[in-house]
Amino acid sequence: MNMNNLETRNLDASHTLEIINLYKTYRVTTYPEEQIEHILDTFPSLGVFANTELIAFCYTEFFAPDVIEISSIFVHRDWRRKGIGTALLHRTHTQAIQEGYKAAILSNSLLYKTKERKEHARHFYERMGYTCCLHTGNTGIYVRPLCSY
Repeated sequence: MNMNNLETRNLDASHTLEIINLYKTYRVTTYPEEQIEHILDTFPSLGVFANTELIAFCYTEFFAPDVIEISSIFVHRDWRRKGIGTALLHRTHTQAIQEGYKAAILSNSLLYKTKERKEHARHFYERMGYTCCLHTGNTGIYVRPLCSY
């Protein structure tokens, strides 16, 4: 795995099938194609490519007029723990700030059906500046400011 061949770029609806195929490497189910297409064409969305292969993505949705929801962040298992998720989330935050968002919210749940054991990403999100504001034991809700008020 050559980290020098990685490229981060904006995603749009033309990347929908690549996202679905990447999801299928890990999750039992995926989101409807039309929903992903709409999200990619409407809100900040980024992908990381190794040569031409999508290996990671982060897409967002509207939560409130000045709050963006990190709907999904995913890194292929072979590329995890290499700083890709951190870089992807940093770039997503920067893009959201440029579009006028003041805060971000996300959830992380163990209840999604996956093909392998799912782990809480609490430490990752806390390292990224998020605070857990609610935890059910299976699902955490995290928030963070994106800039000074």
